[in-house]
Amino acid sequence: MEANDRWRITGQLPGGAVPPQAPRNEAPSSAELIQAYAEIARLRTELDTLRASRDEQPPTYTLLLAVHADGTVDVFAGGQPKRVKLSGQALDVDFKVGDEVLIDNEFRVVGRASRPQVGEVAIFAHLIDNEYAVVRLGLRDEVMAIAGSVDAAGLLPGDGLLVRPDARLVLARLNFGTLTDSIAPVGARSFADVAGLSAHINRIRTALDVGTHLASDGVGLARRMATILLHGPSGCGKSLLAEATVNAFVERASGATAVRVRMTALLSKYVGESEGGLQLIFKRARELALRHGRHALIIEDVDMVATGKGSPLAKQLAAEIDDLPAGNTLLVVFTTNRLDLVPAELTSPSRVDITMLVDRPDAVAAREILHRRLAKAPWSLDEAGAAVDAAVERLYASGEFRQAASAAALSRVTRVAARRAAFRAAKTCELLRLTADDLLAAAAAEIEAIRH
Repeated sequence: MEANDRWRITGQLPGGAVPPQAPRNEAPSSAELIQAYAEIARLRTELDTLRASRDEQPPTYTLLLAVHADGTVDVFAGGQPKRVKLSGQALDVDFKVGDEVLIDNEFRVVGRASRPQVGEVAIFAHLIDNEYAVVRLGLRDEVMAIAGSVDAAGLLPGDGLLVRPDARLVLARLNFGTLTDSIAPVGARSFADVAGLSAHINRIRTALDVGTHLASDGVGLARRMATILLHGPSGCGKSLLAEATVNAFVERASGATAVRVRMTALLSKYVGESEGGLQLIFKRARELALRHGRHALIIEDVDMVATGKGSPLAKQLAAEIDDLPAGNTLLVVFTTNRLDLVPAELTSPSRVDITMLVDRPDAVAAREILHRRLAKAPWSLDEAGAAVDAAVERLYASGEFRQAASAAALSRVTRVAARRAAFRAAKTCELLRLTADDLLAAAAAEIEAIRH
């Protein structure tokens, strides 16, 4: 028989052991009560201390994700969204999505934070339903909600955004674009500032007028004139002519703008980043042309897209040219010093409407350039004409200068002549006056510099 069974039947344990007896229900002594009361008091004091320390902890910062009509809000706390209540002091606050708010230890929103927002910089690509944005963060695209303080309708492709990737939220539009290194505003140049290129100016003006008439008449070829390629030696006026051309194009539409794209700054060592940047620039240009009626791009050093046979960047640029909008609203002007390096798909007549060589100035063009540069010089018109003729004759008598002639070289001649005149006036205390000797000496110095 088992021990437990024997205990149940006989009430005895093996070996004559006495079964355990239930303790007597006796009242505690006074000393035990005093000790228990002291322990309770000590625990109550510790609890009050813990409660006070908890209430004294400052509220924590978090992002507001959504506001609901029932007095609750969604916040991003602890790495995930949570729904919390508003405290009494926060019920009358006009919260917006993207606000940084304060929550207490009971997970109640107590107010709006006033510290500057921080996050990461991303590139805006396009909108989705005017509430979400596709942004480019590094080499990946993300879809994020747009904060209430951000004007979604005013965003343009390529704009810089302050984002919180963990909360999938666009916080603000930055005052600078992430394409700042690649694009720059165009100077306030006009055809009146261009000297020695009269034939080029007349051809461009005619093309711009024809394109405008085609667009206004609704002709099927209204997309043209859309692209111009200017090529030639460095320093001969391509950039100046390009700036004057785009300014003449955009001045026909109120609020229209033009930008200059530095292709050298757009190139990146990371695969696909250069193509993505070029795509954003053209997407931004099409959006601006749609908003303001016209927009223009100057793409400098277009030969830089030729990074090898079948260059992905050249293919991307060709695709963007093919996708130019109709209606004579977007003009693209390419410049290059090396036409032989530009891929054939970018120079074909199907993509480039006008190709012009901006060559070294001849003697006639040099006279016009010098007259333009010296128009405000302190001398008489007759003396200026004679001095310019003598300087041009001296310059073009040199074979070295004819081979290296450029508008930049002629500008250096005028600067050296003006500096020579200023030094003479300071030395003799006479009035500043530019003479033919100054111009001839400057021409001789330029020839000597070219020889060496």
